[in-house]
Amino acid sequence: MKRLVLMLLLCAPLSACRPPEAASGAGSVQNPPGVRVSLELPNPPAVGPAEVLVYVLDGSEGVSEAQVTVTGNMTHAGMEPVIAEAQELEPGLYSVPDFDLNMAGDWLLTAEVTLPDGARASADRPISVPGG
Repeated sequence: MKRLVLMLLLCAPLSACRPPEAASGAGSVQNPPGVRVSLELPNPPAVGPAEVLVYVLDGSEGVSEAQVTVTGNMTHAGMEPVIAEAQELEPGLYSVPDFDLNMAGDWLLTAEVTLPDGARASADRPISVPGG
């Protein structure tokens, strides 16, 4: 009996250690119905400035006057994120012309969009920047 109690006491802290639920919504944005956000790089990624395009569509219509922020995070710890505001080129198309991909490796680009009505949407895109 003593062993069982000791075993339960040792295992109890382990049961509390688990990653957050992926679908918990913490830190993620549920896009409004019909709103789609996507990211593209028109050229293959390389170390240095890169153009990042963000498409924001509501149904088949481009969304004007949205606020779009692009964040790049490397997939390993210790790197500062790169954050840039995108400018609208035309309804539904936003651009960061010189997004700083300052290191080779794997990145996760995230577009965070605030729509004109205040609703929020987002999209992620993993990319790999080859080393020199």
